[in-house]
Amino acid sequence: MRLPLDFTRSPPAFAAALDAYARSYVRKGVPSLFADLKPLCAEGAWSRVLFGEVVAGWVGALEATGAFPDTCEKEPPSTLMWARVLLAQYYDSCGDTAAALSQLDMAIGHTPTCLDLYLFKARCARDRARDRAEIAPRSRRERAEIEPRSRRDRAEIDSRDGAGMEPR
Repeated sequence: MRLPLDFTRSPPAFAAALDAYARSYVRKGVPSLFADLKPLCAEGAWSRVLFGEVVAGWVGALEATGAFPDTCEKEPPSTLMWARVLLAQYYDSCGDTAAALSQLDMAIGHTPTCLDLYLFKARCARDRARDRAEIAPRSRRERAEIEPRSRRDRAEIDSRDGAGMEPR
C-alpha cells in the first residue's frame, strides 16, 4: 500500500514500507514507479535521502548476489535493470544528472533493447541541458557573441543594444 509512505515519520518504518511497496513494482518492471514515488523525494523532504539509500542498497545487493537484501530468492536479471532506472530517476530528481546518466548507461549496457531506457536517458539529458541553460548568459550581446549569426543579424542586434557595427 502507498498510503503508509506518506504518513510514516520513523526512518526504519519508512524504509520497511518503501521496501514492501516498491519491491514488487521493480520486479515487474513498472516504468512509472518513480512518478508515483516522486513526492517522497521532494526538495526538503526528510524521506529524500532515505529513499536514495534504500534504492542504492537494492542495486548493490542485486549486483552482488542477484537478490534483494535480506532474501535468498534470486531475481530475474531485469530486476537489476529496473532498480537502476529507479535509482537514476532519483538522482535526476536530486539534480545529479551525471550519476543518473551513469546508472542509465549501465542499464542500457545490461539490456540495450529496452526502449524505455533511452527515453529516460533523453529526459536526463534534457534536464541537464535545462540546468546548463539556467547558468548561460542572459543579455542579447552575450547570446549574440555565443551563437553564430549572419552579419546582418549581428548588425541588427548591435543596433538594438545601442552599439555600432564593429569595423572590419
